[in-house]
Amino acid sequence: MEVLVFLAAAGLLIEGLPFVRILFKRISARRKLSKLCSQMGFSLHPVARSWLFGRRMGKTCDFYVETPETVYAVKWFAMKKRGQYLILTADGTFRVRKFLNFVSSRGGYARFFRDSKPCKLPDYDFRADFRDEWYLKDIRPVLLLNPTCIEVHLNKVDRESLIGNGEVIAGMALHTLSSFLGELERSE
Repeated sequence: MEVLVFLAAAGLLIEGLPFVRILFKRISARRKLSKLCSQMGFSLHPVARSWLFGRRMGKTCDFYVETPETVYAVKWFAMKKRGQYLILTADGTFRVRKFLNFVSSRGGYARFFRDSKPCKLPDYDFRADFRDEWYLKDIRPVLLLNPTCIEVHLNKVDRESLIGNGEVIAGMALHTLSSFLGELERSE
């Protein structure tokens, strides 16, 4: 019985580690965002109390960053493990590519990948809890990858191409935390 309890606890720990990683990355991101906003004189407006725990399939954005000329409506998008690829399409579907590595006793190495089922990004409401004075400013929807993955690809009809920060996918600019902080610093 004790072995069964130990195995169950070990399984829960292994399955829960990616979520602990997400939590620590989000806490670190909140510190960096708050520090930059206070230095630059910007305002950080969470949509809900649990804005750090925003889910990728949630319907509303998670927070706003207000600058003098722009309001960034930001939606968190977390990758559970760093060793994955995110495959996006122009119509707003995504897949997560996981890799399986095999090493033989003779020194050979094989790497296989497995894609998840295609999921449609929800039509995010980037104007939830939107203030009246913000309608006069430029509104920029942002999909913030935090924690991020190794690579992000755009899947076109017959090929995949590597995409970078700031690319617009389904009406949202795709950013990692460092590129988003850089864009905020440049938007004085």
